[in-house]
Amino acid sequence: MKKLISTLIITLISLSSFCEADMQGLIQETQKLKQKGKSTSLIWWIPSEFWEMALREDPSLTEDQKVEFVKALDDYTAFVVVKMDAGILGGMTFKSREDILKNISLMVGNQEIDPIPIKNLSPDASSFYTMMKPMMGQMLGQFGQGMEFIIYPNKKNGELIIDPTKKGSFTYISYGVNNDWRLPLGNLMPPVWDPASGEVFPGNYKFNPFTGAKLIVKKEEKK
Repeated sequence: MKKLISTLIITLISLSSFCEADMQGLIQETQKLKQKGKSTSLIWWIPSEFWEMALREDPSLTEDQKVEFVKALDDYTAFVVVKMDAGILGGMTFKSREDILKNISLMVGNQEIDPIPIKNLSPDASSFYTMMKPMMGQMLGQFGQGMEFIIYPNKKNGELIIDPTKKGSFTYISYGVNNDWRLPLGNLMPPVWDPASGEVFPGNYKFNPFTGAKLIVKKEEKK
């Protein structure tokens, strides 16, 4: 488990130019960063598909190990929440986990989904999220120390509550501010293109936003 977490941490601290393009796109799709005055709020939704993508190119793990790891997290939906205020000299004051829990809610349709205490997760998932926060804190400094993992159930009657690959939506409310996601996530789908212009767009686009032309999935050419 520690080896897997270390692999994922390396991916997380390489969020920009060192990440492959589809990873960058997925990170952008799943993060909501808002600033108002000296207050900053980050909501990062991390579906299990993110971990699957992060491990995809790791040659040190077998395919079975990768599948088992993702399976251990598949019953849950994870959010990283950061709420901080900047001081006049640049110091950062973070809201506590207890304060965050009082000021957030996950809404899927008209239903509010309650978070699960980390100690009540499966043993593997509990171990993963318990170890992840301090390791991220060590590598990301003060900002990492302010990150809180909030975990929710993601299965009801055998069906996913939030499926990032299917049509749907949900809202994450943080300190009175709505953060909305419309599904599916484009970076988990095959890219689409405009045959006339040659432009390529995320897979959840139906039409070229500039010309209105219908987009299609480009078929791979046979070698």
